Amino acid sequence: MFWYQRSRVSWLKYGDRNTKFFHSKASQRRRRNFIEGIKNANGVWVEEVDDVADVAFDYFMNIFKVGTCDRMEECLNAVNRKMTKDMLEVLSRLYNNEEVKAALFQMGPTKAPRPDRFTSLLAKAEIEGSLHGVALCRSAPPITNFLFVDDSLIFCQANKDEVQVVSDTLQLYPEALAQCINLEKSSAYFSSNVSMEQKAWIIEKLKVKEVEKFNAYLGLPTLIGRRKYKTSTFLKERIWRKLQGWKGKLLSRAGKEVLIKAVAQSIPTYTMGFCQLPGKLCDELDTICARFWWGQIGEKRKIHWKNWSFLTLPKKEGGMGFRNLRSFNLAMLAKQGWRLLRDKSSLLNSYFKAKYFLRCDFLEATGCQNSSYVWKSLLAAQPILWKGCLWRVGNGASIRVLKDC
Repeated sequence: MFWYQRSRVSWLKYGDRNTKFFHSKASQRRRRNFIEGIKNANGVWVEEVDDVADVAFDYFMNIFKVGTCDRMEECLNAVNRKMTKDMLEVLSRLYNNEEVKAALFQMGPTKAPRPDRFTSLLAKAEIEGSLHGVALCRSAPPITNFLFVDDSLIFCQANKDEVQVVSDTLQLYPEALAQCINLEKSSAYFSSNVSMEQKAWIIEKLKVKEVEKFNAYLGLPTLIGRRKYKTSTFLKERIWRKLQGWKGKLLSRAGKEVLIKAVAQSIPTYTMGFCQLPGKLCDELDTICARFWWGQIGEKRKIHWKNWSFLTLPKKEGGMGFRNLRSFNLAMLAKQGWRLLRDKSSLLNSYFKAKYFLRCDFLEATGCQNSSYVWKSLLAAQPILWKGCLWRVGNGASIRVLKDC
């Protein structure tokens, strides 16, 4: 159990008894994370253990130092009251054993909870009309911010009024909650219509750096050109790094099965939920998994006793239950299309409907010129929804007499 925790391998259960694998994984992780030296605040390189510890201590002490919190009321006034008496009564009840168990078992077995906070200052600025954000088209609602767990994306127009609102918000939030914003990791991205003078003033006002483009965000490329295969090759490289090397030598046949299913074929899952991968790339990913399954390491080839299409069959039919990546890709895209049909109030539906199917639903939508790669991918899964969907008449209020007959 100790070496399992040190190895930080979540896809392989410790009941596998593969202790040599865990030892090697923990040793590799220690070598990778070992700090040989670091620069202090004066730019001097230090290598002694005590000096490195002092630099790290001073750095994090400066980041996480407690502020005055003298503007808490101003920050709380921006939060709209949404809790009813019934909700307050439910939240005020004592926790029972089942609720505590359900909350704890949702976490990883070796993880611990951490606090999470959220601010409504940007939403208040949007309601007051001082922050307008950006919109994909005329009928789409504007976007002012996306708030994730570790990142916040703020959209505004490149003028002094809106930049001042963003600057005031970024100053109010840390003063109210005593949480410093790391400006060294913050950046600004401008459209091609912003002049050099405006860029210089905004950078000076916000105290951040400018970036020309973001190569990737949340594991996905931000800009996708015509070379879809070249853009998606990062998936092939990630899977190759996971399967090659010393790991294959230390795993049993059952361990290889778990590694392929839980790691290798799960890496492209998030990308497949929005983009249709090129068929050539799917075939190459299947080839990498097949070679690893039959024991090929490096250029040393092994005999493939069964083709990969047979191994993708369920175990009750004689296969191994590996994923058919092309079919799985279409299934993930069909799931997003089903969300467009069912969840009419979602942000995803509001933007795609305003841009691509304003006067119909997703099943009746068609492709258009200069449509995005994501939209073309969703349309590729449209025939799957047509095969599996049933239309219930109900009260007949949504029936179009001239078109649905």
